[in-house]
Amino acid sequence: MIPKRFQHRSLFIKLFVITVVMMMIVSTVITWTAIRMSERFFINTFSITNTQILEQIEGSIDTFHYSIVMASNQLMQNTQMKSYLSEEYSNLELLNSYYYMDQEIERTKRFFSAHDVGVLIAGDNGRVYTSERSQWPISDKELYANDITKMSLLNPRKMLYQTDPTARVPIIVISRAFLDRTKQSTYGVMYFTIREADFQAFYESYTSPGNDILLMNAAGEVVSSNRNDLIGKQDWSLLQYSQQIANSETGYLTTTIDDAEHIIFSSYIPAIDLYLVNTLNKDIVFADLIDTRAIFLLCMLITLGAVFIIFFVTQKITNSISTLVREIGYVSENQFGFYITLQDTYETKKIGRAFNRMLDELHTYVDKVIESEKKKRQAEFAALQQQINPHFLYNTLTSVQFLVQQGNKEEAVSTIHSLISLLQGTLNNGNEMVTVKQEMEHLKHYVIIQQRRYGARIHVDYFIDEQTLSFLIPKLILQPFVENAFFHAFNEQDQGYIHIFISKEQNLLLCEVIDNGKGMDLNGEQLDIGKRSRSSFFKGIGIKNVNERIQFLYGESYGVHVYSEKMKGTNIKLTLPIQHIENVQISKDTPNE
Repeated sequence: MIPKRFQHRSLFIKLFVITVVMMMIVSTVITWTAIRMSERFFINTFSITNTQILEQIEGSIDTFHYSIVMASNQLMQNTQMKSYLSEEYSNLELLNSYYYMDQEIERTKRFFSAHDVGVLIAGDNGRVYTSERSQWPISDKELYANDITKMSLLNPRKMLYQTDPTARVPIIVISRAFLDRTKQSTYGVMYFTIREADFQAFYESYTSPGNDILLMNAAGEVVSSNRNDLIGKQDWSLLQYSQQIANSETGYLTTTIDDAEHIIFSSYIPAIDLYLVNTLNKDIVFADLIDTRAIFLLCMLITLGAVFIIFFVTQKITNSISTLVREIGYVSENQFGFYITLQDTYETKKIGRAFNRMLDELHTYVDKVIESEKKKRQAEFAALQQQINPHFLYNTLTSVQFLVQQGNKEEAVSTIHSLISLLQGTLNNGNEMVTVKQEMEHLKHYVIIQQRRYGARIHVDYFIDEQTLSFLIPKLILQPFVENAFFHAFNEQDQGYIHIFISKEQNLLLCEVIDNGKGMDLNGEQLDIGKRSRSSFFKGIGIKNVNERIQFLYGESYGVHVYSEKMKGTNIKLTLPIQHIENVQISKDTPNE
């Protein structure tokens, strides 16, 4: 349909048409965004007003709480009240005390005369007195066994707001233990009871459908609410939201409660140790604010029309591109032999030809890189095998000379034997792989030579799992780390040890070289060998090379890990895959005994 001279612009023309259609969708998105912004503006404005409302409710509750505190202080300071609750009385004294208790309770009620609050006291001696039983009809036995009493005695210095789930009607019990401050002991509990319906008067005028208020204690229990179905229940998630809001600057958050989106406001009332929580059901509150239904239907009609247009147009336009992307994805999954099919559009044909040419060049380049890397690794390993430190030879021969002069011929012969075996294993150009047993024999010869030089102050122990002796590992994989420990780990110590562990763990072969030398300060982190390879602690032959050899042979999931702590030592851990001797042809240059 597009003239040949415009084929190189076909993708631009098609995208331009799609863009025109997409503008319709963008207009819908903008409309929806405007709705959301309006809701957000309402929430922010409402939060300011709601904060003031919560402050008013909190002030009313604080006033009521203050009257309860004053009444409880008067009861606690009364010495005759203490005697009634803790001492034994004769019948006559008990009758007189009843009259006195009536008078004292009536004087106490003046603190909260504006509210219908009942007063009940219970002593350690089993005496219970109440101004009226009808408000909280509970027997003496039930009272002493009630959780409210137990919690009050466990927290004698706090005034607790709780609910009694056994009461016929919802009731709030404000309890406080009688505390003898001189003896730091309790002698009873006082209870102030108020019907939850009466307590709702503090906030009921501020509630409406979808706009609920709750008071929760630190245990997550709803002490009071305009929703009776929530009273006495525990809601840990709402408590966590309330604590989060109380510690935040916004003062509210939005979350989902009972499959409906809610806005939660909360403040903490420290005087009564309760959270004042206000929940708004967005669906109900915003129902009259914005005609979301009409706007949504309009947007849906516009979007639906746009979808039909985009479906038919883009199906034709993007078919070739989709196929091209899918086939390129096959190549990205290491299927480099998969060439993509040339599509029917000018642009995709150009891309397809260029991509196929790139694959041809990539194959050639990868083959060259692999061959070059193999040769490089072989050269590095050959150089490593050939590299013998002249100082090491000089010191070894000097030690042999000293042993001969001292007449210690057996040790001199043993040292020469170890040197010959070590040179034989190092200079031999056999296969790079040896068994664990062969590697340990090479390593023991090296250790013998070093101990002739350093004496017995550096002790070397071997802990080799016997089932690993036939496993294959790269040659000279452990010697550089033992060499490093001898030369650098004990410069500041008179003596120490080097432990060599080889074990099997699931499908891994673990090799460890552990010393208790001077170590390094790594701040609890693992040493990056690549970055620290020039450190004086890592100048031994081939230490960085070991890690590179392992990763070259087995992949980046294996390698060398270095853990160290200053003045406590260093732990070198090598992780290798398990290779059995029957699967790989190995070197036969086993050191002579």
